[in-house]
Amino acid sequence: LWSMFPLDLEPKINKEILFEIISSWKNSLLNNIISSLVAYGPLLFVGIYFGMESFAFLYLAYISGFFLYENITLFLNSAMLHKFSSMDQSEMFRINMLHIMEYVSFVIVPLSIISVMLAKEIVTFFLGETWSNSAEILVFLFLAGLVKGVSEVSRIALIVKSKQSVISKIRLFEFLFLAAGMLALTKMLGLTGVAISIFLASLISSFLYLL
Repeated sequence: LWSMFPLDLEPKINKEILFEIISSWKNSLLNNIISSLVAYGPLLFVGIYFGMESFAFLYLAYISGFFLYENITLFLNSAMLHKFSSMDQSEMFRINMLHIMEYVSFVIVPLSIISVMLAKEIVTFFLGETWSNSAEILVFLFLAGLVKGVSEVSRIALIVKSKQSVISKIRLFEFLFLAAGMLALTKMLGLTGVAISIFLASLISSFLYLL
């Protein structure tokens, strides 16, 4: 069989394609590492600095605050990526991007506002009166999820234009600002200072995505 269908097993490496794969993998890995630091860094900090009870509360608040962002915005980014990748970088691309942002805003904005208004009732219902005074922490995380949920739809454009390095830089800036904010505000405001830092870092990164 080998004599009838000889195979040329000599490796032929296309350096240009190999470099593109390695570059894409490097940017993806860097982005994933920084994203993990942004997402889990505050939880780790709170667990060490405040203890496991505060860690558990912030974890639940984080899941609640970023629920819409993770299940609508990030889902759409993944689902619509192929469609936008096959679309010319034209006026239609921009119009479709604006339409998606409008649809996402139509869902996320009112639900987030309602959640902010009911934050104290949500905390009291699930955790009891003991944690009711900590509802403002949940408020800041709902607001952080709101701004990221609306703005990060634009990540599709950066991925389609092969600008993952821009995403990594925005994430890195967000992490640095988040770390600085936690160090500065935690001593004054405690756990609320961590929540405010998350919100401000999310607000700044959202602004950068929209530039």
